Amino acid sequence: MKKSIALVTLFVTCNHLAGSHSFYIGANLRVNYLSGTRNDSATNSNRIRVDLASSKSVSVNKVYGGIFLGYLFRIQNFGFGPEFFYNYGTIENTISATHHDPADVKVDFDIKHRLTANKGIDLRIGYFVGSYFLNTLLGINWQTMNFQVTARRNELAFPAIIHDEYSHRTPHKTRPGFSFGLGVQKQITENYDVGLEYKQTNYPRTRYAHNFQDDTQTTLTSDIKYKIHSIGLRFIYKF
Repeated sequence: MKKSIALVTLFVTCNHLAGSHSFYIGANLRVNYLSGTRNDSATNSNRIRVDLASSKSVSVNKVYGGIFLGYLFRIQNFGFGPEFFYNYGTIENTISATHHDPADVKVDFDIKHRLTANKGIDLRIGYFVGSYFLNTLLGINWQTMNFQVTARRNELAFPAIIHDEYSHRTPHKTRPGFSFGLGVQKQITENYDVGLEYKQTNYPRTRYAHNFQDDTQTTLTSDIKYKIHSIGLRFIYKF
């Protein structure tokens, strides 16, 4: 009898320590704040270089929406697990500036950096307090971006004014970034939770250069260093 009781106790204890796990899906609405610096310059065949933007600070807000899928392990009051996400929105950062050659050649630029969808995976680690799940996250993020540039060349030499316009747009490319953040999640019913989180994603420096093949071989160089601060409202369904 004592042996049977001991076995039952051991089984219950091990089962409790093994914890539980669940899949979940959800949607989120978030405000993304883009910050950082950009350096843009132009040169031509006359070896005249002009800083179009030198250590210019960047500050843009946009709303993104997205979906996610995760798997959460719970051992007593501790929880951890991976989460895959996809968010979509558009952040644009544009400058307008002029390269002025003393030989009366002037080139006006509109340079746009455009960020759209991002996707990635986060690892959440946290602690349950009653109906709340307090967690931190670490992850990797892939940001889709491209460059759109328009250059208008004006030659002011007498007697005519020559006007040419050149444009260039890069394909969409993805850049990796690393994220960290904090979140809180509250259970509303057995299957539904709501949550709030803050995430910061840092991207490595990105450099872009393009030669417009115009008469003075104007070359544009753009150098950016971005980070995104994000606050999101999360809606979660647990299976």
